[in-house]
Amino acid sequence: MNKDYMKQTCGTCHPGITDYTVGGNLKAEMTEKLDELQKLAVAKVPGAVKIGGTRLTFPFEDAQGNRVDVKNVPLEAYVAACNYYMLKEDLERYSAGAHNPAYTRALLDESLKRLK
Repeated sequence: MNKDYMKQTCGTCHPGITDYTVGGNLKAEMTEKLDELQKLAVAKVPGAVKIGGTRLTFPFEDAQGNRVDVKNVPLEAYVAACNYYMLKEDLERYSAGAHNPAYTRALLDESLKRLK
């Protein structure tokens, strides 16, 4: 996200804020955990190469960009994909987990734990 967008959106509730890494670099932490989550989840699904990026390819895509049959997706990988999809969107377009970092971390950590 660019600084003007952050100032316009975050600045309405947090006037005068100039440092959007308050409390540490949450975005970097979330990016690292999301990358690990995708890697572990994909490893659990036969034929998958990534978590689907659209509602048409969710929860997983194969090498040709087709949706992996949901019957081949273990429950823990499906839940991880749901969390990934939701949090990735927030990371890229909205608050990067900033509005509820404890919940964001808990979702990621629990998904990671269940995939390991």
